[in-house]
Amino acid sequence: CHGSFQGKGGFRLSLFGYDFEADHKALTEEIGDEGAVRVDRDAPANSLLLNKPTNADLHEGGLRYVKDGWEYHLFRRWIESGAKFDQEQITPLVRLEISPSEIVFSKDGETVQLQVVAVWKDGTKEDVTPLCRFQTNNEQNATVTDSGLVTAGDPGDTHVVVFYDNGVTPIPVLRPVSDLAGENYPQVATPTRIDELVIEKLRKLGVLPSDLCTDAEFLRRAKLDLTGTLPTPVEVERFLADSAPDKRAKKIDELLKTLTFREREIIKLRYGLTDGYCYTLEEVGRIFKVTRERVRQIEAKAVAKLQHPVRSAELAEYVADSPVVAAEEIWDQPPAEVRMAA
Repeated sequence: CHGSFQGKGGFRLSLFGYDFEADHKALTEEIGDEGAVRVDRDAPANSLLLNKPTNADLHEGGLRYVKDGWEYHLFRRWIESGAKFDQEQITPLVRLEISPSEIVFSKDGETVQLQVVAVWKDGTKEDVTPLCRFQTNNEQNATVTDSGLVTAGDPGDTHVVVFYDNGVTPIPVLRPVSDLAGENYPQVATPTRIDELVIEKLRKLGVLPSDLCTDAEFLRRAKLDLTGTLPTPVEVERFLADSAPDKRAKKIDELLKTLTFREREIIKLRYGLTDGYCYTLEEVGRIFKVTRERVRQIEAKAVAKLQHPVRSAELAEYVADSPVVAAEEIWDQPPAEVRMAA
C-alpha cells in the first residue's frame, strides 16, 4: 500500500524500503491525510509507526508486527533516541551470503533452514536471518516462514527471494519431477553454452528436452523472436535447401544484425524513406507512444546495425522502392544522413 506510486492515506514509502533518506523524511516530516506525522518524538508510544502496524489504531493493512515484539521495541528505541538519520553513520551493504545457495528437495514436506549473512563495506559480517523478509514465488512448489524455513511442495522449481537492506537475492528451489534427475539423466548434446545451462537445469529436475525442431520450425521461431516478423517464402526455401551443418548458427547471427519491425519503421520515418519527409524525434515518439529519448536509443541501435558491411536481404526490403535511398546503398555504404546521425 504505502510502497505504491501514490502511497496510502498521504503516506508514501519507497518500494521495498530502498530509499532510506526519503523514507525517513516520510516518517518524520510529511503530514498525511490523518493530520499527524508517523513518528512522535515527544511521546514515542503514541507514534503511528508503532500503533498502526500493531493494530492499536485501525490499520487497513492489518497486523504487521506484534506489540512488545522485537520489531516494536527496535522502532520504539529509535524514536526515543530522536529518530535520527545520519547517512555518514550508515555502512553500505556489499552483498548477502545465503546458505544454502540452492535447495534441491527429494520429497514432499522436506524442510531446509536458510541462513543469511550480510557483508558490509567495512569487511564485517553479520547474521541477519531474523531481520530478513522471505518470499516464495510459488507456494505450490515451496513455502517459506518469516524465519526462513523452506518447506517442499509439489515437484517443479521456483525461487525463494530474500530481502534485507537494499539487497535482494533469489534462491533456486527445486524438486525433481521424475527419477531421471542427477546420475540417472541420459547423455544430451550441448553444442552451445546456452544448451549447457538449459540441460544443467533440466538434469536437476529430471526433465528430458524436446526433440530437435525442424529447420522450418527453427526459422519461423528465430525470425519471430529476433525480428518480430515471419520469414518470407523465398527465405524459407533458401534455408531448407542449405545443407551446411552450421546454418542455424549463421542464421541466428544474421538475424541479430537485422532490423526489427520497430527499428525499420523508425528509420523510415526519421530519414524520410517513405514519403521524403523526415519526422522529428518528438513526432516519431507520438506515433509509437514512447519518449524522444527512447526513439533516439532505438534509432542509434538501428544505425549501428546498418553500418555493418554485410546485410541480409531483409534490410533491403524496406528501402527497395524508396525514392530516397537505393537498395544497393544498404549493402556497401549507409546513406550520408545515416552516417551523419551516427
